[in-house]
Amino acid sequence: MEVVVTGTVTSNSGAPIEEASIDVQLPDDGTSLASTSTDGTGAYETTFVVFEENAPDQVQLTFAAAEFMNEDVIVGFGTEIQRDITLEAITPKSLGSEPKTILQQDTFQYQATSR
Repeated sequence: MEVVVTGTVTSNSGAPIEEASIDVQLPDDGTSLASTSTDGTGAYETTFVVFEENAPDQVQLTFAAAEFMNEDVIVGFGTEIQRDITLEAITPKSLGSEPKTILQQDTFQYQATSR
């Protein structure tokens, strides 16, 4: 089956982020399924193929862009996955914290150190 992954990547000010990288992986072992980057409007699209009997329950989307904190998002598997994301700009304050992982669409797990 063919799987299509689409969405947009924006900054916390709402501006589109061009050339952000998006990697689609299996969350258990990090096997890469697809990768792409955003266009000038912050939009992305990538496709990959899996056999139905090997379809995972979830996939991990990793978003990365220069001058922004990386984000790992675990989403439910389907033939159409749509995920918009807002990346936090790197600031002196953000350099003191660990990356955050989104476990479900709106559930966050933070591992941060206070300064």
